[in-house]
Order: sequence, then C-alpha cells, then structure tokens
Amino acid sequence: MKAVMVLSFLLLLQALPARGEVAYLTLDEGLDLSRDAAIVGCDTTKVKAYVDDQYLVLEAGASKFSVDLDDIPEGGELIVGDITGVGGCDFAVPYGKSDVNESYTLFLNDPLKGELVESKVGLIVNPDFGQRKIISSYRDMARWHEDTLCYSASRNDYFLCKKKVDIDDFLARENVCGERSCGSPKIIYKSSLLQAFAVVSVAKARLNNRVSDGFFEERKGYLVGGDKVLLLDFFQAPKGLYYKVEYSGGVSKVEGWILSSQLIFN
Repeated sequence: MKAVMVLSFLLLLQALPARGEVAYLTLDEGLDLSRDAAIVGCDTTKVKAYVDDQYLVLEAGASKFSVDLDDIPEGGELIVGDITGVGGCDFAVPYGKSDVNESYTLFLNDPLKGELVESKVGLIVNPDFGQRKIISSYRDMARWHEDTLCYSASRNDYFLCKKKVDIDDFLARENVCGERSCGSPKIIYKSSLLQAFAVVSVAKARLNNRVSDGFFEERKGYLVGGDKVLLLDFFQAPKGLYYKVEYSGGVSKVEGWILSSQLIFN
C-alpha cells in the first residue's frame, strides 16, 4: 500500500451514526482528510480523526493514536460510531486483509475521561456489531470460528463471552464464558444448539487419555456397542478425529476420548 493513501471522510457528508450505530469509511488513494475538518460526533463525545503525513491519527482529549497508512490493507475500511452503545465515539481500524478474513484493532472511547483506549480483546475479525455485542467470525485451520464479545460497563471494554468452532455441517464446539473465566466446552447441534450425543458403534471402544497435542494413550476402560455418550470436546489428531465423551450408564460418570469412527451420531 502506498504511503500517499489518505482517508476518504465521507461520513461528514452524511448523517453521523446515532447511538449504537456504526459507519464504514473507505480508505482510498488520493483523497484528503484535513486536520481542521475531521471532527466526528457520536452523541456524547467528539473525536478527531485525520491524516498527518502518512499516519491516520485518532485523537480524543489528551489521548492520541497513530496508525501508519502503510500498515492499513488496501481497500480497508475504518469503522467509526457508537460501537459500545454508551454514546462514545469508537473506532475499529483495519489491520489485515486476506481472501476470507478482515481484521481490525478496536479503540474505545471512555466518556468519563474523554480518552481513547485500545481494547484488550485483541484483533476482531469480520466483525458484526449488535446490542453491546460483537460477533467476530473467521476461518482458521480449515474450520470456521465464531467469537462473541460482550460489553462490560465496569471495564468499559469487551470480553469473550462465547466461543464456537464448527466441526462439520451439523456439529460445533461451544464455550460460554463470564468476565473472569470460561466454562467447560460441549459439542452442540448447530440447528438446535442442544448438547449432542452419540452411540458407540463397535463391540469394544477403548477410552483414551489425551497426553499431548496429537497424541492419545489407551486406558484399560472401554465402552461397548450401544452405549450412549454425551459429546464434550473434539480434537483433530494425525490418527483421526477424536471426541471427548461422557458416559453416565454405569455406577459413576466416566469421561474419555474415543475415535469418531467408533461412534454413530444422531
């Protein structure tokens, strides 16, 4: 991307985004955004966004962030508006772009301090903005991932509140998280979001322990054909796809890993 690229500030020619709404500003070559004209209003706060030499500058009160235009992908869009829904003017600055993924760095406005703060959630990818939530979806290692970020008023920032990974056309792994920690994963049906189960399809299916990435160790315990198990987790190993299962048909619950080829799925 050439250093002469500057910001097309089309937002000033249109209605500014209202509370909870965002607008997309295309970064094009040859278009100028002057320092004087670049006041952005997002309900309760005003923020400057302008080009200084080869940098895109975001300024609110005493805080200032500069992004080298050479680091912004060609054809990228600056997302500006009240992303958090609390009346401040927030920004998502384009960071990277591929055939399937567009990533952004998130800057949130603190209305009390009048400052811009870089979010601690890291990059958001292909973001979809909702009611105090951001859906970040991306393709990685041949699987689609969907991260739901929820806004915390006490932090004035987002946190990961749900993480979903597609397994196939029917199943996905889901983790639900609070502000401090995440719960245990479970496998769900994508159509109903209910926890999925399977039935052992071989005469004897050995339970395994996962000892390291890609390696499993057989245990003495096993399940038999017809045993019904809940699906808790999955892992793609060199030997094949494994599921972590829970069996409750005995004296006590049993957990372990079983090859997917030894299971029949509903």
